[in-house]
Amino acid sequence: MGIRRRGALGVAALALLAAATMACGSDDGAGGAAGGTGDGEGGCTEERVGGSLTMGTFTEAKGLDPIVQFGSGVAGGIETAAIFDRLMEWDPETGEVRPRVAESLEPNDDFTEWTLTLRPDITFGNGDPLTAEAVKFSIERTQSEQNQTQSREAAAIIESVEVVDDLTARFTLTEAWPGFPALLADEPGMVVNPAVVESMSPEEFNRNPRGAGVGPYEPVRFQPGEEIVLEARDDYWGGPVCIQELRFVWIAGGEATLDAFERGELQMAFLRDPLVVQRALDSGVQHFQSLQNLSEVLWFNTEAPHPTEDVRIRRAIAAAIDVEALDQRINEGTGAPTSAVIGEDSLLYAGAEGPAHDPEEAERLLDEVRDETGYDGSLTFLCDTNREEQAVAVEAQLESVGFDVDLNSALQVSDLIQRTRVNRDFDIACGGASVNDASPWLRLAPKIGSGNQAEPAYESEDMDAALDDLRLAETLEEQQEALVEVQEIWNRDVPSMNLATVVETIVWDESVHGLTFTSKTVVFFDQAWIEG
Repeated sequence: MGIRRRGALGVAALALLAAATMACGSDDGAGGAAGGTGDGEGGCTEERVGGSLTMGTFTEAKGLDPIVQFGSGVAGGIETAAIFDRLMEWDPETGEVRPRVAESLEPNDDFTEWTLTLRPDITFGNGDPLTAEAVKFSIERTQSEQNQTQSREAAAIIESVEVVDDLTARFTLTEAWPGFPALLADEPGMVVNPAVVESMSPEEFNRNPRGAGVGPYEPVRFQPGEEIVLEARDDYWGGPVCIQELRFVWIAGGEATLDAFERGELQMAFLRDPLVVQRALDSGVQHFQSLQNLSEVLWFNTEAPHPTEDVRIRRAIAAAIDVEALDQRINEGTGAPTSAVIGEDSLLYAGAEGPAHDPEEAERLLDEVRDETGYDGSLTFLCDTNREEQAVAVEAQLESVGFDVDLNSALQVSDLIQRTRVNRDFDIACGGASVNDASPWLRLAPKIGSGNQAEPAYESEDMDAALDDLRLAETLEEQQEALVEVQEIWNRDVPSMNLATVVETIVWDESVHGLTFTSKTVVFFDQAWIEG
């Protein structure tokens, strides 16, 4: 399977338009997901049942609760999707958002109200029926303060969920949004069983949410630092589940993960490092790729009393960083460096450029703040072990213009997220927003819209207006225009600094068939099977 970049990835931007211009009806009723499988060899049948699969993940999962795990393929989204499934599904081949667990999703005339109809006779793992009441419970749980993931901000656009009948729920939005189906193809589309949630403590549910999902798998073992093991259900709504056991393991470093894959210890692996990805592609391995804009980011804490509250310090940091030099040092030129929000390989790209590298301007701005406030140039910089080399290179570039950087790059991703999104004890931090072509507003608004709980804590009326234009866009051209406006304001305010777009890659061996891919580099296994 070839690299999915401009061609197949490009149609992803049309997903928003597909949702806006036509109702999301059910598929033909055949078992399994609405989307096609990744290899064109058909899905799971009774004759193909059997086998197990081990996948190397990018990072350790924090747990199995959808409001604890961050939902992307990078951070636990594959595991949770296997347990909970999703109401809707985004197809990267066609750019459509269409029903999965849902039977249909219909808007009113102005896209402020959406009516969801569930497929009949779907049950949770413990046998309880899936109902509209469970959908309402799950959305309200996603919106609650106990949810520390960015899905909380994304779901805030839902003003209320009305239970019409057992299989029908009506969503009323705070604002019109033609692209609303994309939200239910994301983390908020994972429905949990209220009875199971309420029978456990939050910690217990996060470790073992058995019986709480409608997906094809049930959790068997969650052992941090070792593995997550899931077993196939024999009563999955979509038909037989062929692969009887899924095992997810985290191996530190992309090189080590690919080595384990090539030795046959893994049948699948999630790769993100450009050099490692290139090595895998050179071997001719089967693969799926997903372009993530705004994916290698330096978040700036814009809250007082952090020095990055001052826009001049943020501009100085951005001017000090040479993204091309970083890529040469870290990736030997194999990456996609850019300081822009939207990379040039994205269909959403309209030529807007990000902050320019200008070390002399960086020094001038830093000196100006020093003279005016007595600032000593110190910055606290947090990063995860996966980006340690990048962090060291950024540290060197910042210190070359006069900053004094205190770097901690020994954090696991989950710990980094805790310290940046919850504790907020940082000036600069590694991270990403993973803005894909399917729904750019869905990923941008929770990060840089006013009132967000995200890392930057940035607020701007101008940016809010630009994001409103992006949310209401009904054509590709309108999306591009809005994103150009976003970039202009970004260059002025520098809420964060982008370093690169990333092409996330999943590889699998020749024994694996029938994988189904969706947004944020998540893979569904309900139609997958093992040969031999």
